[in-house]
Amino acid sequence: MGLVDSVLAFSLIMAALASVVTLIMESFHRVLLLRAKGMEALFHQFYDGVLVSKLQLTTAEKDRICQAVLINPTRDIIINASSRIFPNRVIENLMRHTEVSTSDLLNRLYHADAFTKLKEESEDQIRKTLSSIEDQYDAYSVAMSDYFKRRARLFSLLVGIALAFAANIDGLRIFDALMNSPLIRASIIGQQDNLERQFAVIQTEQQQMSDPYQAVNQAHQLEVIHADMEKVSRQMAAISSQGLPIGWDYFPGPSIKAMVTCDASVAAKAVEKTASGINKESDNPVIWMLKVLLTGLLIGLGAPFWFDVAQKLARIKQAVKGKTTSELASDSQSQPAVNKTIDKIVAAK
Repeated sequence: MGLVDSVLAFSLIMAALASVVTLIMESFHRVLLLRAKGMEALFHQFYDGVLVSKLQLTTAEKDRICQAVLINPTRDIIINASSRIFPNRVIENLMRHTEVSTSDLLNRLYHADAFTKLKEESEDQIRKTLSSIEDQYDAYSVAMSDYFKRRARLFSLLVGIALAFAANIDGLRIFDALMNSPLIRASIIGQQDNLERQFAVIQTEQQQMSDPYQAVNQAHQLEVIHADMEKVSRQMAAISSQGLPIGWDYFPGPSIKAMVTCDASVAAKAVEKTASGINKESDNPVIWMLKVLLTGLLIGLGAPFWFDVAQKLARIKQAVKGKTTSELASDSQSQPAVNKTIDKIVAAK
């Protein structure tokens, strides 16, 4: 069970670190307005590829219609209410839509008078045109969504690698610590439900803050970004407090410090804080870089992946534990019969 527990605990550590990556990526999305820019790129492509021909629109109308579709209609009210805190330009950027449903698209096009020429057509022709617009917009949305998901996976891997190098996270060293420390394993496994709840909260906040109607009202996105960074700090502190070999107190930290301070005794006196019994790690920088790179790639697989692995391992562990219990119960029930047989043999003799 030690190996299963170690793998389970390792999965939970990777999930917790991947949650940190999720928070960092969400902050990047908000600061750089990546979702809003993606929605704008989608609509521009859709306008040029579909609307110009279907609704007989001109290129000159493009900016006006894009504004009507992509800008939150409550923008002016919120800008007036928030202008004392943030510049209007910042608020306006935050209020851009990050996604527009098909029905919302048609309604906004209608109110933007994009249907002026279409209204002159017959009812059947109008329905046919609108159905075509709907189908093609859905196709554009699916294609763009797939692109964003692929990009998010790539970003997740890159941020995971950056986090692993920044915090000196060596997955093999961590797994070694788990194999040699039942207390650390038990402590981490005992937090599985809490870690899953924390990630569920992060996902809920992501969904809420991607809604432009709530973007500024919920204590302002800039404040939320600051709160996310505080969560990152707390999460990393919580992970480090488990007694795991994470951070620059471990190789190559002491060696780097010795080079910076020109004091060889710093490296000589450095004592590893890992649990007793952990193998001394190699002082080869190339091996260290490869291990940290691998760890970053594992973190970049994402929290949902690692929580799924942890849940499956927990079920396997429970099944094995249940089987062992039933076998013990069966043995205890069969023992009296064996004793009776022995008694008969002894009595016959």
